[in-house]
Amino acid sequence: MIRNANFYEAKLYRRNRTELIIPTSAYIVGTKPLAYDWLSLSVGGSALVPSKTAQYIIETSGDFEGKIYSWDGRKYVKISDDVGIKFDVRPVGNSEKRTFQPISGILSEAVGIYLYTQDLPSEIAPHDTVVYLGKYYMVESVGYYAEDLRILGAKRFPDDKLIEKFPKGIKIC
Repeated sequence: MIRNANFYEAKLYRRNRTELIIPTSAYIVGTKPLAYDWLSLSVGGSALVPSKTAQYIIETSGDFEGKIYSWDGRKYVKISDDVGIKFDVRPVGNSEKRTFQPISGILSEAVGIYLYTQDLPSEIAPHDTVVYLGKYYMVESVGYYAEDLRILGAKRFPDDKLIEKFPKGIKIC
């Protein structure tokens, strides 16, 4: 979802247990809420065959939006509200990539996407899952963008203080 001309919505899913279940995006197409033919995997698409092992997050605007449901064999049952933490991000340019300073995770030479954010969730960590532009990515590293760390003797401060002062970011792959 585009938030403004430069920023997009991202959603963080914490890896706080051994198995992370990320809900599948679903859209309301049926007229009877919670019925067998209520959801589709695409806007205006045909009804999906519900699975007892899947979880579905409703993307259609309205009262059900952002809530997570599963199929119990007879009807859809609400599990919870969306467990994802929303925050706004924008991709960074090539010159900004060179200023990224990781504080956790790794910074590999592998191809990845660097994102800038003003409201980075404090609980984000490497190996968490981020949904960005409808795709799922793993957080490779968390850090900040600083062109010159010599400013005000920044090298003498711990990373947790620097990330408070400088623009925040993540690298996802």
